[in-house]
Amino acid sequence: MYAMCRSDAPGVIKVGRSDDPTRRAHELQAGHFFAMTVLARVEHAGPHERAVHAALQDRRIQGPGPGIEWFRCSLGEVLVAIGHVLGTSEEEEEDDAEMDDEMPSPFGGSMISKQYASQLRCELERGTTKGGRPLTEEVVRSHLAKLKARALCMSERYRLAELAWIAEVERSLDTPSVAGEAGEA
Repeated sequence: MYAMCRSDAPGVIKVGRSDDPTRRAHELQAGHFFAMTVLARVEHAGPHERAVHAALQDRRIQGPGPGIEWFRCSLGEVLVAIGHVLGTSEEEEEDDAEMDDEMPSPFGGSMISKQYASQLRCELERGTTKGGRPLTEEVVRSHLAKLKARALCMSERYRLAELAWIAEVERSLDTPSVAGEAGEA
């Protein structure tokens, strides 16, 4: 899943899915006088595109115009929506058991709790679930998306530190290493 913007439309973000968001941006700007910029990519979130669009429904741009994937919102709002959707689509029972003491979400419902976020961080650092199963790259990226969304609700001091740690883990995923080693970065 990606979030991208047009140079001639400040405050408007396209949320879609593509195997190659950069190629998709070039396709969209071909023949036009605007540039498309990829703002964010969230790996393995593509199957949840409709749910993310639903979470952003009140920000969707209506009428004849850019289409159903365009929203008048900030990148932070998009990431929070993605994190919320990924957080509610997790199928593991142990994750559901940790959802007490939740944070309010700007989209209604709730975001992940501090306790649940701590559990995700520990799993990333260990490279295994609480039950000892190794984390797949897909699970690591899902955990990171949830933690990013939660970080957006933190005060600036904590948010910057959390996002820096998340970026370090993401960089380690992009190197030829096993997903389970991601937390060792």
